[in-house]
Amino acid sequence: MPKIIHYPLSIFHCFMNLTNWELIKGNRNFRNLLAGQYVSELGNWFNFIAGQGIVRSVTGGAVEPLVIFLICRTLPWALLMPFAGTLADRISRWKLMLITDIIRIFLALSFIFVRSSEDLWIIYVGSVLMSAAASLFDGAKSAVTPNLVGKEGLLSGTALMFSSRFLLMALGNALGGIAVTFLSYEVAFVINSLSFLVSAYTIWLIPEKETEKEEKDLEAKAAEVSSEVEEKLLSAYTRIRKSYRNGLAVVLVARNACGGCFGSIPPQMQAEIRTKKKIMTCEHCGRIFAGVDDSAITLSEEEIA
Repeated sequence: MPKIIHYPLSIFHCFMNLTNWELIKGNRNFRNLLAGQYVSELGNWFNFIAGQGIVRSVTGGAVEPLVIFLICRTLPWALLMPFAGTLADRISRWKLMLITDIIRIFLALSFIFVRSSEDLWIIYVGSVLMSAAASLFDGAKSAVTPNLVGKEGLLSGTALMFSSRFLLMALGNALGGIAVTFLSYEVAFVINSLSFLVSAYTIWLIPEKETEKEEKDLEAKAAEVSSEVEEKLLSAYTRIRKSYRNGLAVVLVARNACGGCFGSIPPQMQAEIRTKKKIMTCEHCGRIFAGVDDSAITLSEEEIA
């Protein structure tokens, strides 16, 4: 006789967590954002490899100019990323993504005018601005994602946005190298410019109001209950929320991992979180745990077989 099938009380919550495919298939606005993210990321790495190539070409392979180029591409990103989310909170994220893509269209084209070592200032300045624009785009994109996917698609949406970074990096570098090798630097930078044009178009397809609608509703509700929360806890919550690009300060433990950084959460800690006797935070990222998502269905041994 088979064992009784056990359905936890939280079974209904399992339908709230969309799979990656369900989210992509059913959410047009997120599809457009994802497409913009992928094309924009490819464009960044495409430009990175093509930029290195032209610097080496006009300097005869000198090391110092290449080092300066690499600093121009990486330092602005490192300096601006901690503030990109804050800036995205102050202005329209939709406009910020659109503007940064449009700026990069012309920045990529400016690299075409680098003909000799005397023109390296163009690629240095362009690289600083390109890196700065990329960091602002990324901050705005991360802040927009929760608004577009809602609670049901938050886990899948966040995973789709961040899990493909290394793949896009490898693909963008490869495409940039192929374009430079078999075509020319001029053609490579034109293609690079077009990639940002495509990204801007996909962002433009998303209604601006959809990128802020859910957040404004939640902010109104938060304002109503903030007076009931202890000031120390409210201050900690605000600090944590501003520390991360996606604005998530309170998350669930899902599939034995933090819903914000996806760090592994030990079973003993999950048991303490379930008791809700005290506020528990993630040891990896510091986010506050609201509970544990126990959504699961235990099937009988016959069904598993």
